[in-house]
Amino acid sequence: MLRWVWISVLVILLDQVTKYVAVSELQLHQPLAVMPLFNLTLMYNTGAAFSFLSDASGWQRWFFTIIVAIVFFGAGPRLIAYSQV
Repeated sequence: MLRWVWISVLVILLDQVTKYVAVSELQLHQPLAVMPLFNLTLMYNTGAAFSFLSDASGWQRWFFTIIVAIVFFGAGPRLIAYSQV
């Protein structure tokens, strides 16, 4: 179990480092050619998924946060108990 926690921490850390490098080194909407068929482009997605609800007033962030909290606190302890059986 502890091994998965460390893998999760490593993935989150790697994700944050690559985001920091992208924001600090790339220009918004300006492609950077890495290889002949591969470009990196800095863009921001303000919607939930593929800009779904991007024109909403911000309620979707709290709606999905509440859904995640319900699932985490509702099903999480049961899943942990089940995995230890």
